[in-house]
Amino acid sequence: MKPTRRLIAAALLGTLPLLSPQLTHAAMAAPTQQQVIDRFIAYSNYEPQFQELPQMVEDLLKRDYANELSGSEYQELTDLLKKSFKIEQAKHAMTQQLSLGYDNGRYRVLIQKLENASIRKLRTMEQAVHEPVARHEMKYFIARLPNNPVPPKREALIKDLLEANGAVESEIKTRAALQQVVREVVGSVAAVKSSVSLNDSLEQNRILTETLRPKVQAEALAAALYTYRDATDEEVRQYIDFYNSPAGQWFKVTQQNGWIGALHNIGRDIAWKMQQSDDADLQTALGDDLDL
Repeated sequence: MKPTRRLIAAALLGTLPLLSPQLTHAAMAAPTQQQVIDRFIAYSNYEPQFQELPQMVEDLLKRDYANELSGSEYQELTDLLKKSFKIEQAKHAMTQQLSLGYDNGRYRVLIQKLENASIRKLRTMEQAVHEPVARHEMKYFIARLPNNPVPPKREALIKDLLEANGAVESEIKTRAALQQVVREVVGSVAAVKSSVSLNDSLEQNRILTETLRPKVQAEALAAALYTYRDATDEEVRQYIDFYNSPAGQWFKVTQQNGWIGALHNIGRDIAWKMQQSDDADLQTALGDDLDL
């Protein structure tokens, strides 16, 4: 088996369980805890992104490394990343991350607040926009915005909501985290292929995310204007008040930390599995199972 294939094969095995043994043992959730965390994730703003992750990491790999890797390495890394970031793996990683700092009472109180009628209505709107029909309608709505702008007061109110719920920062941090994960995975292969030039740096990453900010802000605002189009100003204000409350701030920070931590844990798990690829017996077994 070729060296790169051995690395990829070992990493692919890591998708079952997802995390390294130390983290897995530390984060095992009891059934009742699991149920609460499942509800928390369902309420989070990150769950819809589970479906988008494979395409996001593939796009990153194509943009930054397609010309720096051989054809076979590029394809193997693409397959590896898409497999490692599929829906089940992402949700499992976020569950593990949230389990590490689980506080049963706090989670349950938060969920009760999220069941408030006004908040539940707006959260239902957030979930609805991910349906295929709604996605099509949103594109049409956004295309018409330049000629059919919303009233300035309404736009300002939605901007306040985006500031309160941290949607823009969350999107930027997600893209930065994925970029770092992809860089680290490619770096693991570069350890056995010295010709790969990794020209990314923390400074370049910072510049990229700041360059993205105007675009992300504009996209988030347009999407939010569509998402909450049927919510009254008072309902939006109540939602803003929730996010500005201690419970809302804790909800925002906890789901963000759980999500970003999950992305980094997936990347570390891939690297950890690659490091184990020196085990010849494991490589042989993987080669047989994966027909490599």
